[in-house]
Amino acid sequence: MTDHRELRELAVQLPLGTLAADDERRVEAHLRGGCAECETAVRGAAEVVDALVAAERPLEPSPALRARILAQAAAEPPAPPVRTRTAPGRLARAAWPLALAASVLVAVALGLEVRALREREAGVRHEIASLERRLAEAAEERDRLAAERDRLAGDRDRLAGELAAREDVLADLTARETRTVALAGTGPAPEASARAYLDPESRRLVLVVYELPPPPPGRAYQLWVIAGGEPLSAGVFELDSSGRARYETTAPPPLGGPVTIAVTLEPAGGVPKPTGPMVLAGT
Repeated sequence: MTDHRELRELAVQLPLGTLAADDERRVEAHLRGGCAECETAVRGAAEVVDALVAAERPLEPSPALRARILAQAAAEPPAPPVRTRTAPGRLARAAWPLALAASVLVAVALGLEVRALREREAGVRHEIASLERRLAEAAEERDRLAAERDRLAGDRDRLAGELAAREDVLADLTARETRTVALAGTGPAPEASARAYLDPESRRLVLVVYELPPPPPGRAYQLWVIAGGEPLSAGVFELDSSGRARYETTAPPPLGGPVTIAVTLEPAGGVPKPTGPMVLAGT
């Protein structure tokens, strides 16, 4: 039992005058401290006691009746003293208001206790609901972070693969036997340029294109390797939105002698032999 709960139960007994002196001083000191809850309990208990006392208050006689009774009593000789016993019913009638007041005060105390418990229960329910909302928000944040982690892990793996591929290409392009061919724009694409890197041993061909305009609908850019005057197709490639491309393929043999690299504008999908205008070329 907490100190405040004990003081509240003692406070409702204060109007009865049945408290021990120490308890009464404790309650009065507590009330002077400004506890609104206990002050309310004392006022309610006092109202109950006042109502019960008023119900048992005897009726006062009128002044005339009182004067007649006193005059008659003065005229009669004094009677010898007689020991009398109070009737049990009178004692019962005198005691029942106090008993009823005590039971009512107990009920008041229990009512206050129930109200306090309900307030505490409401506070706990509110706190539980708040914690559940926070847990739900934390779960959503956890799921979002897990999805972000998975996305970043995928990006990491993809970039690691691209880096490894770029490192392989760089190693091939910087090898002593790698041949570099500079391509210049011609015909409909004079501003374009490109570089081709060829490894004669592996026949690996990497083409890097700059500032090439997008092909018309239904058309595509096709790469050619011209060795010994014979153009051989090395495939069709696509541009990004900035007019750039990085295209890697295996060049047709042979690559031992002089080689010309060219790009033409052909029907989509490519053709066996060049038919369209040349847009890039270099030897």
